[in-house]
Amino acid sequence: SRTNSIEISQANYITLNNLDVKFANDRAVFLRNCTNAVLQGMTIHDSVNQDLMIGIGGGGDTISNSELYNSGLNSTFGSGSGLHIQNTTTASMIDHSYIHDVDNRLGDHAVYDESGGNTYSHNHFQSYSMAVKLGAPSTTLVYNLIENTAQGGIDIEALSNIKIYNNTIYQAGG
Repeated sequence: SRTNSIEISQANYITLNNLDVKFANDRAVFLRNCTNAVLQGMTIHDSVNQDLMIGIGGGGDTISNSELYNSGLNSTFGSGSGLHIQNTTTASMIDHSYIHDVDNRLGDHAVYDESGGNTYSHNHFQSYSMAVKLGAPSTTLVYNLIENTAQGGIDIEALSNIKIYNNTIYQAGG
């Protein structure tokens, strides 16, 4: 059966600090309808699906100084991602984190943002497929390094109010 290593539901003002979460049978960390969570210094890796999923309500979270890698290890669960944000109601900040080595199937992403309003600042993204996929408006990408991706650096789906500036994109799409 599919299980998450850490699943927190309908909680506010949670702090997860300096944890190593690995070998999840589904998502390594799932924050469901949580607000104002702080994840700092996390190492999350080797998950079957996503390393970190935030969504189905909630938001206003901060993810910083963390490393997420080697996610999406089972293709029957769909596309994997290091970080997947879906249907949150409050914008989050992701900064100074390294998200890399997402599974090698095309369609996987280091980051898949379906909520919008979030800010990604001073991160390093690498993926075998696409680094960052934006599926919702009002997102900001600033001062990030995006490199070594097969399908491209940033994928934007017919959105508005997207701010992308002062990023470095290197060896994307090739």
